Amino acid sequence: MRRAAREALTWAAYSRRGAHSHGTVLIVGHMRAGTSVTAHLLCSNPRITGWGERNRPITGPHDLARLAADVAWRSRDPRIVLPPPIGPRWVLDVLNHDHLAPQHGVFRRRGVRTLLVLRRPEPTLASMHAYLGRHYGWSALRCAQYLLVRLRTMTSIARSVRADGDDAGRLVRFEDLETEPSAALAPLGPWLEIRGTWDGGYLRQTWTGEFGDRSPSIFAGRVLGARERGADARQLPEIPDDLWSALREAHAACEAVMGRGP
Repeated sequence: MRRAAREALTWAAYSRRGAHSHGTVLIVGHMRAGTSVTAHLLCSNPRITGWGERNRPITGPHDLARLAADVAWRSRDPRIVLPPPIGPRWVLDVLNHDHLAPQHGVFRRRGVRTLLVLRRPEPTLASMHAYLGRHYGWSALRCAQYLLVRLRTMTSIARSVRADGDDAGRLVRFEDLETEPSAALAPLGPWLEIRGTWDGGYLRQTWTGEFGDRSPSIFAGRVLGARERGADARQLPEIPDDLWSALREAHAACEAVMGRGP
């Protein structure tokens, strides 16, 4: 009861002091795409704040305000309820599931920037099956079906974002992030109108390992290569050939809409 009252007061304070002074960065991806690493990298810049992958729906302006209030409450950072330059320029959230953003119009709202994070189907499915299969009993087929639906949804979101112009969204490919993180993220500074560079290292957050990726690699404080993560030893799961073809086509379609990078 006390927590609910404090959260309501925080949300009210945020609303009164100018929710629209802050922008929202929505990281849109799929499980095992590198969205948690991307969130950590961005939140290492003092102009960006967030609370990882909250798994709460965002359908309109009320939910965008609730996002900032939720981050303020969880982080106990009073600056978040203040407008820039005292407070952060951007509040961030991670959306990896279709039910979290059922109405794609939210990505076209003023003050919202959409960052798609995409990873090739082969390493994604191998990582999903290794992690979700071990911890949650997901079969290879279930992993592939989720990924196919999600990639098609991401393509739909990409088309919606691109309808507002080339500056409305950006794409980060996981393969670029793990090999050349500085080059992959450098264009995001001007896009978000903030200063600073990213070299592949990031700060551990209070939410690290709890809201988003829970694997040991997220605690490394930097982007790990495939060999360091043990990804080289993973075998591709067995799924029907036509499903592999559909996954590759869906991945290519999403990439084509957004372009090959920032």
